[in-house]
Amino acid sequence: MLGPDHTDTLANRAEHVYWLRESGRNTEALFALERLVVDMERVLGTCHIELFGVQRSLAWCWEEAGDTAGSVLAHRQQLDDVRDAFGPDHAQTAEAAVTLTHALIGRGRELRDGSRTPPSDPERRTAMPEETSQSRPARLEQALACFHEARGLTDPEESPGVYGIILHDIADTYRDAHDLKEAVEHFRQAVSYKQRADNPSDLATTMTALANTLVAMGERTEARDVLEQLAAEVPKIGDTERRAAVLHNMALTYEELGRMGVEGAYADAVSACRAVLALIDGASDPGWYASVLKDMGDVYDAQDMLPQAHAAYEEAVRYTRRIESTSTSLITVLIALGRTSRRLGRQEGETTVSGDGAAVNGARFDAALSQPREASPEAPSDAPAAPDGPPPDTPAPGDDES
Repeated sequence: MLGPDHTDTLANRAEHVYWLRESGRNTEALFALERLVVDMERVLGTCHIELFGVQRSLAWCWEEAGDTAGSVLAHRQQLDDVRDAFGPDHAQTAEAAVTLTHALIGRGRELRDGSRTPPSDPERRTAMPEETSQSRPARLEQALACFHEARGLTDPEESPGVYGIILHDIADTYRDAHDLKEAVEHFRQAVSYKQRADNPSDLATTMTALANTLVAMGERTEARDVLEQLAAEVPKIGDTERRAAVLHNMALTYEELGRMGVEGAYADAVSACRAVLALIDGASDPGWYASVLKDMGDVYDAQDMLPQAHAAYEEAVRYTRRIESTSTSLITVLIALGRTSRRLGRQEGETTVSGDGAAVNGARFDAALSQPREASPEAPSDAPAAPDGPPPDTPAPGDDES
């Protein structure tokens, strides 16, 4: 009745696209939007306010279809058109810049994460050598380009939290490229901006990543300082589960520092583990509870505190048995418990060594033949006196105490 180019016709086509998306028919919605944008540009011109809303819907539709590159292109085109229509300082321009920023962050993360094999925890990463001389893979270069463009669109004074998020993503990308110096520098900057925003949980994510990257570089003193600063932020995290997760990551980082010889780090690791156990419920989440107990046992084991390690591993086994499909986890904890039991048994046997053998569980082992014989009810009067203390715990050849 009104013709294909009437504004009511165009408006109804836009409404039709909306309900296609709502019903999950994204492919149909995408094709309809592409045709609608072309017709609206022809009829209304490139600077019409209604066109900008349809362009934004097209960009979101591309993102929903899994094409983040297409989404970035659509958002970028919209920003150019809005800037031409209203100028750089208009609210519409600012809104278009924000949507493009989020699209660029999503695209950058997709490029970066696609280069990881296998995907890894963004807060914890395996220590890696510093290799700043190697060229970065193309995907990581593209990811950096996305993040830097997003950074340029964001005002750090108005949106310090978002600016810190982008800096964290840049740091993560440099870390994936093994450029640890650049990663640490951008993590430091991200922390400084996130400290201005009221989001202690997000701040903790970056501080944890900074500490772990410093550990990978061997910067023990600064890593310890960052963890101490993070400890002051943890009580501010409102979500109990998130607070426990941060403390768990701190415990693992303290353990790494302990292995590097940092005084008191092992004690801090144990304290952090105990704090996690106080926050989580072993009955409702036995897997996590067992994991923390296993980590605590590892810390004790690294210090040769075998009775404490044994107790922690025993508890870890008890909670691991409560989980369905726990074969791999249970095997790991049982091996740790078994090795600790073996070392404890050897220690206890060595403490009763006499001149002609050792007593273990009521049987005597001859020092020369290493064969058990029945224990005598009473030692001969001329038997040599036991030494004042136990000899050093020397592992048997081939023993793996790791």
